[in-house]
Amino acid sequence: MNLFSSTTVAQEPANLKELKVIRGVSSQQRTTHYFHQILAEALYLEGQGSAYKLTPVDFEFSQNRTLKLLNLDNVLDITYSMTSPAREKDFIAIKVPLLNGLYGKRRLLVLADNKLKFEQLSISQLKQLIACQGMHWPDYNRLDANGFSVYGVIDYEANFKMLGKGRCDYFPRGIAEIDLDFKKYNGVYGDLAKVDNIMFVYHAPIYFFVGQHQKKLANIVESGLLQMQDSGRLDQALEQSNAFPFDPNFEKNVRLKIVHLQ
Repeated sequence: MNLFSSTTVAQEPANLKELKVIRGVSSQQRTTHYFHQILAEALYLEGQGSAYKLTPVDFEFSQNRTLKLLNLDNVLDITYSMTSPAREKDFIAIKVPLLNGLYGKRRLLVLADNKLKFEQLSISQLKQLIACQGMHWPDYNRLDANGFSVYGVIDYEANFKMLGKGRCDYFPRGIAEIDLDFKKYNGVYGDLAKVDNIMFVYHAPIYFFVGQHQKKLANIVESGLLQMQDSGRLDQALEQSNAFPFDPNFEKNVRLKIVHLQ
């Protein structure tokens, strides 16, 4: 079932199909590997485990630019992303949620000196401050549409640079991302802290996407994922994975202010 196992050319079936997937940046390797293993299992359940070989390729592009590669032949065959109306129009979304809504729960990462101030803010006061966000991420438009001030950046690490420079006041991160980000970037562009009593919540499923010309592949992957969903395997895989660590007690905080974004 492991589609990443190395084999010699002589061992590979003559009709083996190569599926190009993103390798991902070093800080996201556990996340990327998780999605690829889910993809491999879905293909296996559809009897396609020996028909496809996943080949990671490097793309140092923004999220939106990487997605556009899906509509080109033999460049990028399938990837994962938070959905949006525009993305579902431009590409084929395989509409089986991969993370059970986990990315739709966001905590705030701030400079350490501002932690106490943030924990005393009302929601209306929070809207007067500036969030950092990837300019082409679906989150950017969602925050803007809900009345929050947003500073858009091009690449991922720039969010931390701009936070350190004071260009923005906070960076919303998924509850399963914030600890990893804190560990990697605390002290790099300034001392960071996690706000303990504010969480943004919104509908933000993560789907696999393929190009418009890949309808057959979309149907195969969708069928395998639906089997995993129906059997409880998708939930089990998420619970067993170490790719998305988060504090299960965070949402039990009686002081927690939940901000629902439409």
